[in-house]
Amino acid sequence: MKQTKPNQTSTGTTVSKIKLFESDPKLKVSGSNDGSKHNILPNTDSLWYFIKPGLFWQYHISPESIGILGYLLRTKSVTSTLCTKESLLLNVKFEIIEEIEKKFGDLSFYMWRPIALDIARIILEEEETYEYWSDERIMIHLEEGIFPDLEGEEAFEVHEAIADMVLIQGKVHDPETDVEYIGPAYIPRSVRNLTLVDDPSNRPRIVMILLREEKYHSQTIMGWIKPQDISYKGLCLVHGIKRASMYGVEQMQETLAAHRTSFIQTLGQFFRRSEERILHSSAP
Repeated sequence: MKQTKPNQTSTGTTVSKIKLFESDPKLKVSGSNDGSKHNILPNTDSLWYFIKPGLFWQYHISPESIGILGYLLRTKSVTSTLCTKESLLLNVKFEIIEEIEKKFGDLSFYMWRPIALDIARIILEEEETYEYWSDERIMIHLEEGIFPDLEGEEAFEVHEAIADMVLIQGKVHDPETDVEYIGPAYIPRSVRNLTLVDDPSNRPRIVMILLREEKYHSQTIMGWIKPQDISYKGLCLVHGIKRASMYGVEQMQETLAAHRTSFIQTLGQFFRRSEERILHSSAP
């Protein structure tokens, strides 16, 4: 843990968690979106990048984590981060996370999920289908979404229990309409077959959230799921006694609080395993 002075900027080789001294501390993230899209997301520490093209800046209130996409993508950041007030900064080097993954296995899902959910919320809020949905209902719908493991796949047939999809990262093609989707993008329910563009041996991970028909409900699946495992039996889908539309606002908020876990919290769970601790503090 180190103290960071005002106006000090971040580096691009660590994942950081910020805790500032003030009651209304601010971490300024700024950049510019030129409107272009590729098969890999921009390395940004502000989701405002995805709202509209042009210059933007966003103020984060602690605690906040930055640098997660940097670890996942290993590309240069397109945003600048500035501490506007004196703060405490915990830097977790990429090498430490790599060592954690060697010991405990792949953590990419836990890094991607909170980022993908936030990007998907921005996408769905702009879609006519979700025009009259409350924020809470949208988030419940996303929380129950399925993350397919499309590593090595060249095509994907969408299961009939899936209503629509949000492509977070990657490039896919609908052979029926000849429409190409580049993430982040909404894919409507009319799309049932997808060709996964680019060579599967070297393309960035295709990240997608499959959104179920509301009449189906099951426990949230926390992990990448193989396309062949997406089935009524495999997902334990049952007709929706607990449909999102039947939730009250308080119930929705309780459900969200129970499911939402940041990657920094996930790291903390590993660090608390004293018998296999990797990160040691040199501070007295």
